[in-house]
Amino acid sequence: MKRVMASTAAVAFGAAGLQGANVTGLTPQEASKWWNVSASLRGFYDDNNLYAEHGAIPSFGTEFHPGFAVNLPLERTVLSASYRFTLAYYEARPRNNVDQQHEFDAQLNHKFTPRYSANLIESFVSTSEPAVVDQGAGAQTSFQRPADFSVIRNRVAIDLEARLAPTFGVALGYQNTYYDYQNTGPGSLSALLDRTEQLFHLDGQWFPAEHTKLFVGYQFGLADYTSDDTLDPNNLIEVSPDVRNSRSHYLYVGGERQFSQQLSGLASVGAQSADYYNEGTTDLGPYVNLSGTYAYLPASTVKLEVKVSRYAADSALGTNGVTRDQLATTTYVSINHRITPRLSGTILGQYQHSIYNGGDLDAQADDYFALNFGFDFKIRENFFANLLYIWERRLSNRPEASFVRNRIYTGIRATY
Repeated sequence: MKRVMASTAAVAFGAAGLQGANVTGLTPQEASKWWNVSASLRGFYDDNNLYAEHGAIPSFGTEFHPGFAVNLPLERTVLSASYRFTLAYYEARPRNNVDQQHEFDAQLNHKFTPRYSANLIESFVSTSEPAVVDQGAGAQTSFQRPADFSVIRNRVAIDLEARLAPTFGVALGYQNTYYDYQNTGPGSLSALLDRTEQLFHLDGQWFPAEHTKLFVGYQFGLADYTSDDTLDPNNLIEVSPDVRNSRSHYLYVGGERQFSQQLSGLASVGAQSADYYNEGTTDLGPYVNLSGTYAYLPASTVKLEVKVSRYAADSALGTNGVTRDQLATTTYVSINHRITPRLSGTILGQYQHSIYNGGDLDAQADDYFALNFGFDFKIRENFFANLLYIWERRLSNRPEASFVRNRIYTGIRATY
């Protein structure tokens, strides 16, 4: 990478008696076996691999995807980690026809006492696929890529919870996310999206009944753009990316409830005030986080998520100034259904509506749709055949930014 980021975090844990076992909700299988390995080999067809400088290029290809995971449940602590590697070969690309992807996730959950706990999460991605880098962020910032879309993203989060009384508690936490794009130069992805995002939160919690939590909270966010390249794609004037730096204040209220063993939900609604201090302007917008899970049959679930917040945008400098960011509303729906004891199916749907803030695109909107249909067939224990179809559609007022993409994958997967 063109820069090296070093991050050091020290967390001190106190301990006082807890005689529980499964502190983070591992499944019986995960608790009984502390490791597993998997690998898949698939062929695919992609009718538009998003290389903007060449237009839509259809290509056949091959994908190899190994990985491993560990779960270590201790008396008061659970440590889990996973690593996944993806190697994809596109036979029709004019250059850079091999994509490599590395994903590493780790989580440490510790119970000091039944009332006090801490959770530490680390997530690292090195990828060439636009949708992957923004996983877990709430909205996708970039869709169409240049010849080299390579990027790393690292996210670290720590959350502490304390039940100060039987019906009252507090939660506080910190999250740091770092983005570094390989595509450099005037108006490049590096100029537009290289940044560090920090988020602090403090929640007051009330537990009026069993399986019910109400809360009121405050978040403070910082977005610092770090590239040395100018935002001007024509390289005629020097416009530093840090003109888009912002400080955000969030106020919200919400609740979380386990209605039954099958149904649970969370709702958080509030407002976000963003201060673009290098431009001397502010903006106010909604902040929403809704989610629900319903297990309607054994091994069959429906999940829904809706998020509204401000996110970075990959728009460059225009004649009317700089596009600061986007107000994005994103909806996710997933259905996992066990059709027979050997056959299961998955449907994933996503819709993102983005309204741009500032510059030539001010108040203009883009829409993004995605649908995934997949089937897994158990050939024998630990050995599966799978089929996956992915459809994507983007509608944009930006020149050459709209696209349609279809992908089909088929192959085998083994786990142990």
